[in-house]
Amino acid sequence: MIPRILFVDDEQNILSSLRRFFFSENFEVHTALSSESGMKLLHEKPIDFVISDFRMPETNGIAFLKQVRDEFPNCGRAILSGLSDQEIVLSALVHGIAECYFVKPWENETIAEEIVRRQKIRDLLKEQGALMLIDILESLPPLPPRDTQPLRAENYDTRKVLSLLEENILSTLRLLKVVNSAYVGIRKTSSIRSAVQILGPETVFKYFLQSNISAFYDNPGAKEKLLELQRHSYIVDRVIEQITDDKKNQDLYSEIPTLGFLTVLPQLLMLLLPPDENPGIKKLSSVCPALLSFWNLPIIFVEASLILEGKESQVPQDDVFLKALSIAHRATEAVLREGYIADKKNSGSQVKDKSEYSEKILREQVAKTAEEAFRRF
Repeated sequence: MIPRILFVDDEQNILSSLRRFFFSENFEVHTALSSESGMKLLHEKPIDFVISDFRMPETNGIAFLKQVRDEFPNCGRAILSGLSDQEIVLSALVHGIAECYFVKPWENETIAEEIVRRQKIRDLLKEQGALMLIDILESLPPLPPRDTQPLRAENYDTRKVLSLLEENILSTLRLLKVVNSAYVGIRKTSSIRSAVQILGPETVFKYFLQSNISAFYDNPGAKEKLLELQRHSYIVDRVIEQITDDKKNQDLYSEIPTLGFLTVLPQLLMLLLPPDENPGIKKLSSVCPALLSFWNLPIIFVEASLILEGKESQVPQDDVFLKALSIAHRATEAVLREGYIADKKNSGSQVKDKSEYSEKILREQVAKTAEEAFRRF
């Protein structure tokens, strides 16, 4: 089906230029000079994707797209803006008002490719009854960090920021989603360190590591499950770092992708969905690659998700990080499934209660198992 797109901008010459290009690329193109005219068109014609300029005289693009989201939730939404508006636009991305951000001056080809890509994935998710997952990360705040003082502008510590992010699976996923949707066609990042560098400390603190406790976290069972998923994700990432890099004392990892959350993503989605909308773990696992692609995450995340789903034949076989992820995940599962590890203090005695063994000993046990497998790779 031909993508149906609506451009909203208060400058007629820009709309005319966009209309000429996208019409020549076989899009059904509609334009509006104001948010009011845009809403009128949306009520009159079926539209797949809306792209709005941010700075308009009456209602700005963010307020307009919020109205679009509220009235037409299945319609794709993007903002056009300059870098000077970054803070406001990032807020729109964090809160799910816009799905992506095209920086001025933009390339028409980049916008066209992104619209087609997103529409294909949206259609796929719709066929599989999984459209509700697109904005799932905006439905709940992340667990608040244990210590936010080091994140304040006057006392900023990059190492501490990364440590807090590594321990918070929802913050990690939301951060990677937003930073990769914020500069479409310009940059992509697969590590949380790079993401922090791109957005800056104040933005990370404001949007990803400062939140209120919601009713969701008042449910002890749900909170306990989330913490269990975070633990698994954290251990996998630390083990990947250990088995793929010989620099044990390296201060910060800038090149190693943050992949651990992928090992528990289907379970995380299941936890976030209302019971009456939950399609089951098998369906959620099958749609994860499409969802990650829709969220603009780099291709390694999509490939990793395919591997974890058992579709190794669809991805490169020689990627060291993908192999390390698979090995670290299996090693973590094996150690946790056994329910015990050797306690160093008692040389060989077994600890049956998982709460008794320290994170450090657990990681060492998983890393030992993983390194043995990784050496055979």
